[in-house]
Amino acid sequence: MNLGFQVRPDDLIYLLSFGFLVILFRSLPLVVLGYGATILLSNFIHFYNALALDARGFLFVGRYTAFALMVGLGAWLRQGISPYFGRTLWRVLSCFAVVQAAVVIAQRWGALPIIIDNNLVINASRATGMTSHPTELGFVNLLLIALAYQITHSGKRRVGFYFVILCFVGALVAADSRTSLVGGLVMICLYELYTRRGSIKHSVYRWALSPLLVLGGWFVVSQSGRVAEVLSSGNATFVTQTLRDPRHVDDFSNINPQLAPRNVDPSLYVRIKKWGHILADVEARPLTGSGPGAYGAAVDGLYMRILGEGGILGLAVYLSGLGILFFSAKSFYFRLFFLAILFSSIFIDALFFSRFAYVFYLYAGLQISGGAARIEALGVDTGLTNVRL
Repeated sequence: MNLGFQVRPDDLIYLLSFGFLVILFRSLPLVVLGYGATILLSNFIHFYNALALDARGFLFVGRYTAFALMVGLGAWLRQGISPYFGRTLWRVLSCFAVVQAAVVIAQRWGALPIIIDNNLVINASRATGMTSHPTELGFVNLLLIALAYQITHSGKRRVGFYFVILCFVGALVAADSRTSLVGGLVMICLYELYTRRGSIKHSVYRWALSPLLVLGGWFVVSQSGRVAEVLSSGNATFVTQTLRDPRHVDDFSNINPQLAPRNVDPSLYVRIKKWGHILADVEARPLTGSGPGAYGAAVDGLYMRILGEGGILGLAVYLSGLGILFFSAKSFYFRLFFLAILFSSIFIDALFFSRFAYVFYLYAGLQISGGAARIEALGVDTGLTNVRL
């Protein structure tokens, strides 16, 4: 299949999203349809900028629709989920967690060979039979574990549960990604709070433990030294000057981190230079932006990407869709985790390019459609010692 550039398997999912949304239309709750409508409106804005219907732009548009599809599937799944599904998913993910942790840790310690350019990430993903970034797989599987465990749990924890979580944390640490590590730990902590409701009054979690969790996450991030670097005087001055006076860049590949001023962080230099280019484009086309796929995969920062591709209208519509998800969720702790992801998306494309985004939107559909209550009703003591943790 040749559309002018390489088509990946997940691109086909984007192309089929429209058809699936139509099929599921009559069985979806109103709030899901509202989210889908905002995404379709965002698609229309993008198509307005891509009247030639070039393949690359079309697939970028389809990605948004695919996320709307995952929300719809999550809402639809509330009708058919079963403890058997949860038990099966839990067992598969448990095995994968052990394999993933063993591979990346063994490579870090030198017990397994490094084959391609001494790149731990590439070899870990190949050794586990996956093509995605292993830290993204950590996010995916943490979310899936939350889903599987919600279906089957009896409210108790045994050694197996903590062992599986420990394996994922080990893999995330070995892959050396602070962003994924902090996000994974936040997910685990939030899920622990959510599943242990009832042993302590709900208000205690809401007003005492949740703020402590947020402060704990901030402490972990601040200790990495990254925040201090970004807030240093040299970095702050560079960011302010670049964003106040945005300028076009002929080619993103020409933005070399080695050209960063002496007192400016190299990775921050690259990101902000690209943001300056996008803002210059927005000044030229403020309402509709430069069109879908205008910047390829070369921009870090979800909101800046949406602003550049869809303009002010596209960003407003996209944020409206996320707002529907956020305010319609049934779980306070899901909202808190959602906020953590939304914040991290300022700097990365967590809700767009990452593979875990599909599972996140699926989980969102379960939450906003009342699926969480149904899962909890199913999850009353399965009686299986290897699952009842």
